[in-house]
Amino acid sequence: MAYFSVLNVLMGHALSTNADCYRVLVLGALWGGLATTFSGTSREPLINFVYSVAGLLVFSSMLWLAQQDGRVGNVWEVVGVVTSAAVFLGSPKMGRYALLWIGGIGLLVNILEITYRHFAESLGWSLSLVATGLVISGLGALMLWMRGEYFKKNP
Repeated sequence: MAYFSVLNVLMGHALSTNADCYRVLVLGALWGGLATTFSGTSREPLINFVYSVAGLLVFSSMLWLAQQDGRVGNVWEVVGVVTSAAVFLGSPKMGRYALLWIGGIGLLVNILEITYRHFAESLGWSLSLVATGLVISGLGALMLWMRGEYFKKNP
């Protein structure tokens, strides 16, 4: 709350909802940096929770920004998919199972949003839903494979 209060005092109250989205995006990035900073310390049990909150803040703000009309929305769609894929594929390197889930759910939501936004008004909607279902099934299988391959518990 203090974060938003300070920004309202500094920037004024006449800001748009897009400014609020950018604030939430920055707050999520700060939470992600906080989680990365405290990895490997005595605060280890809380790190997955902090990563989950950071992912929720970042991906929800990106999804909100992608709802804009025109090029700005299209850019945020691409940024959302690329960021989700980077988190998903980077989770084994970070050694965080929570990041695998956050990136996977982010990819699923972004793919569904893109298909709805671009194909809902056409006859291709049913075909794109079938293709999206196949992509989601493949993503689920990839998540299971990555969990078994990279996140094994060592006895």
